[in-house]
Amino acid sequence: NGKGENLDISTVIVSTGMQEIEPEQGEFQYGFDPRVVTQLQLEKLIRLWNTETKIQDGKEVFPNIEIQNPESKTPIQDVAIINCVNSKNETRGCCAIGCPISIKNALAIKKIKNDINVHILYRDLSMVKNEQTHLQAAKAAGIKFIRFPDDRYPEVVKNNGNLMVNVHDILLGRELKIPSDLLVLTVGFKGSDTVEQVKGYLKVSSNPDGFFQEAHIKLGPLDFASDGISLCGCTKNPKSLKETCEEGIGAAMRASIPMKNGYI
Repeated sequence: NGKGENLDISTVIVSTGMQEIEPEQGEFQYGFDPRVVTQLQLEKLIRLWNTETKIQDGKEVFPNIEIQNPESKTPIQDVAIINCVNSKNETRGCCAIGCPISIKNALAIKKIKNDINVHILYRDLSMVKNEQTHLQAAKAAGIKFIRFPDDRYPEVVKNNGNLMVNVHDILLGRELKIPSDLLVLTVGFKGSDTVEQVKGYLKVSSNPDGFFQEAHIKLGPLDFASDGISLCGCTKNPKSLKETCEEGIGAAMRASIPMKNGYI
């Protein structure tokens, strides 16, 4: 109703999340060609394609549909994914979740239509814990992995209106030309746009990418330096859904301590 209200609050949990760092206009043809999207935009397309899912005998069944890019209205047969776009460079470090995200979404595409050609172009695959099983599943599904040098990112060109990705495969030692009906950029992440406002309210600090800083990485990973304020999940840095949920429970437990004691 547009009216302000004073609230008497003693404990706060900050969970502002994160967002993709949008590529610059023209970078890998992003913004110039609707066939170039980010991982988050790809997930919206996957949800759209999944509306064709049917359940038969208790199992998901995907009819042999011709999936399309709703923006370009073109059928998709070749998908190329470029990892480490605007991350793991002089400006910022590894985004931590880009590699498993690219493999997860590549597997989702193959599940919808198995005969689609999917290539993942990477500098170095960072897969930990049970993520290795997803990597093996991706290889078994026919997803191709191409490793390019740190200082020679793939080049995206147009050939008679078609997107073509030129990349140097350091494992094969030669140049490859990969056609692409859909080019997906795995970009880095930054904190929510609300971070500056929250900083003003709580008098806490953040790093240049808009992620909040915990009191101590080991001794106080879910606390701010100020008592009574906790933080969790992607408020600190990019995390998977599982890690975010676990930290959310931990932050709630931390906040419950002064609430139980009745004082800070």
